[in-house]
Amino acid sequence: MKVIKIISLLSIVIFQSCNTPEKNYSKEIRINLNDKKTIQYGDYFELNKIVTLDSEEIISNIQSVGQLRDNLIVHCRKPSNLILIKNLKNNKEVLINKIGEGPDEYLNITNFSVSKSGETFFILDNKKGRITEVDTLGNIKKIFKNELLNSTYSFTHLKGEIFALHGGNFYYGTLGHQLAIFDFEKDKLLEKFLPIPENQRELLFMERNNFTRNEGFYHNMLISKLFQLTDKSIAAEYSVHFENQNMPESFLNQNFDGLMDFVKTLNKSNYPFKLTDYNVSEKFIYFTFKYKGELYHTLFDRNTEENITFDHLSNNLYGFSNEKVKADFNKVPLGIFYNSIVFQVDPFEEIEKMKQIKGKLNDSEWETYVISNKKWFELFDNVNQNSNPILVLLNYKG
Repeated sequence: MKVIKIISLLSIVIFQSCNTPEKNYSKEIRINLNDKKTIQYGDYFELNKIVTLDSEEIISNIQSVGQLRDNLIVHCRKPSNLILIKNLKNNKEVLINKIGEGPDEYLNITNFSVSKSGETFFILDNKKGRITEVDTLGNIKKIFKNELLNSTYSFTHLKGEIFALHGGNFYYGTLGHQLAIFDFEKDKLLEKFLPIPENQRELLFMERNNFTRNEGFYHNMLISKLFQLTDKSIAAEYSVHFENQNMPESFLNQNFDGLMDFVKTLNKSNYPFKLTDYNVSEKFIYFTFKYKGELYHTLFDRNTEENITFDHLSNNLYGFSNEKVKADFNKVPLGIFYNSIVFQVDPFEEIEKMKQIKGKLNDSEWETYVISNKKWFELFDNVNQNSNPILVLLNYKG
């Protein structure tokens, strides 16, 4: 069995790239796990909008949600393999789900990115090796092709025809870097960033959400930094510091029997790792990390530079129950834009919660409960257990 020795895996020399970064410092997000809390959503957010997805197409496995003017862009991975465009003003929906070899068809809707112009968005199909620019009606405006896109898993639009690309096969190909900046107008690779040491290639996690949707940030779950991107450079804007629990060199210089052994050892260790699910708005940053096999969430206010880290929450803004629950992967937001954060609600789970609550209350208590949750019950007059997921938009109070 193959044994791999890690040399400073989590402390890669970040800025050994083709370009010198704009700055070599970053703002610290300091986390003390002794201060972890249980939060109530209502203390930090207020209810903005509840959005139903009314398409007859089965919407499942939602990967992420973005916003383009008055439209939500909803990306679903397999088995759905589609993008749904939901107009928030007239409630009309457009589906992009044609699978095939034709010019207006897709083999794999891998990812999407909203254009900097705010008029269109881009769809990555890495099986076809192309990026397609479309409008909110699903009309194709332009197609970009390059074999580099066959090994791209996530991307973001920077400006004009310039994109940042993160690739799975970059790890094993000739690029040797995590991040590439490519100009399709010039058909030219402009820059490569974040070199991957040879002994670390097999231990890097694969991700599809390395880029935040709005402000051009990049992250990797094995690096505790959040990078601001331009078409020419990257710079570490934020770094996460765990007080008294940052991983020492002695831990990293062990022998591991491949990736699974590495992850298993990390899960048993006393060190947080796997920082991911970053969402960035003008006012706040939201991300998750693993610690001793459990998922933790952090909400960081960009103005006060204060954060709260939690592993349990109570949802007192929407839903049939506001009991304390574990902050697991089902509670990870699907996206952030402007001042709103998006969460998903499973109708089947909600109806099951409602049945459980009803079984515990007498008739008078149930009547009072229905009145106090009137809007949610009205919503479920038209929703059943087989309905598509519901999206809930909350506004940050900070």
